[in-house]
Amino acid sequence: MRKFLLCFLLVAGCAGDTGAAAATQSDPAIGAVDSVVVGLDVRVAAEAGSALESYDGFAIAASQIRSVRLRVDDTTWGVYSVPATTPPTNAIDVNGWSLVDARSPAAVVAMLGSASESEMPDPVTVGDWVSALEQRLFTGGHLVEVEEVTLANESGEQIVLSPRTVLPIRVENGDRTSAVSVALEVAELGGGA
Repeated sequence: MRKFLLCFLLVAGCAGDTGAAAATQSDPAIGAVDSVVVGLDVRVAAEAGSALESYDGFAIAASQIRSVRLRVDDTTWGVYSVPATTPPTNAIDVNGWSLVDARSPAAVVAMLGSASESEMPDPVTVGDWVSALEQRLFTGGHLVEVEEVTLANESGEQIVLSPRTVLPIRVENGDRTSAVSVALEVAELGGGA
């Protein structure tokens, strides 16, 4: 009788639609990354004899890294702004550029499919909107390309770097974000340096 009651409860509990959906290994939403954190470190790479030679290896302050343009798996994801920060107190001013003798990385959180952050064309049809909002990276290997990094000093002078750096990332089940780190070099800072 006890076995019969146990079997009856098990079958009765499984019968019927409860409206709840369970996530399974085949569910594509598992491991769907919706953001990539990009760490940027930009350093001066001065040639011998140049006006910047004494600053070789110094980092451009994170406060002067403005934006990054990303492509993921050969698809443009957008241009993402770097959060505004104040220049460090130990920064050295060189022609309006803040340099520090230490790492000064900036972090950009690229929310994939975020229409408010990207420079993608405005969606026209409902299908365009759905595609823009559902961009995700699913389980497996992907390539993140840093197409462009824009630097700007306090006087508005800009330097645009086009590193075309391609970095592999791997998305595992349960991941919601992924991270890449990019080290770039700049040889000239303008303003006569």
